[in-house]
Amino acid sequence: MVVLSSSLPKGICFVETKGLDGETNLKQKQARPECIELVTENEMSIFNNFSKSRITCDLPNPYLYKFEGQLLLPTGEKIPLTNENLLLKGCQLRNTGHVYGIAVYTGHQTKIMENSLKGRPKKSRIELATNTYIIIIVIIQVVLCLLAALYNCVWVYVKGDSISYLGFGEATTTDSNFQLYIISFMQWFLALMNFVSISLLVTLEISKFCQGYFIEQDWLMYDISKDMCAKV
Repeated sequence: MVVLSSSLPKGICFVETKGLDGETNLKQKQARPECIELVTENEMSIFNNFSKSRITCDLPNPYLYKFEGQLLLPTGEKIPLTNENLLLKGCQLRNTGHVYGIAVYTGHQTKIMENSLKGRPKKSRIELATNTYIIIIVIIQVVLCLLAALYNCVWVYVKGDSISYLGFGEATTTDSNFQLYIISFMQWFLALMNFVSISLLVTLEISKFCQGYFIEQDWLMYDISKDMCAKV
């Protein structure tokens, strides 16, 4: 928010930006002298003086030390604003009783939110490789099912009948070609379900569990001074 006034003389306030940039030293912010003259301890007077004002500033961006704007008062006076007049979300007010200000960035448009990144899930190389292999296997399975369904349609067209799978959907030449193709594709997809080795993922999890158990039981990894075993 843009500082209008504070409890200290000349509209000065001190903030700690440890939550933004890690610095623990206090930084000084200051309100514009033109704004201090319009601010009193009466909140209603502040609202009356600035309710018809307008602030023009930069679009939301992640730059913590960059801010340029302009405060247009109802009287037509234009007051330039810089980063020295801006308090960011995430900083803490220090050695200052209170401040008055006008919010310019809120919610996901604040600079701290612009700099926040989504957490990236951590996966091992084995998990990434396994997922890739499963996708390749599924693609091969689908291609084989498409070819087998096409061959089945040709067989029905030539021979006039087909072999059903588990007694479902025994196709004849009276069925439409599209319906015959879909039924045949699903039958082959069920027949080739063992292509996708879901048990491989279960085996990997069991292997990692056993490895973790052996690591925690390894007496060579025991710290006598701290009476602490290895934790997985």
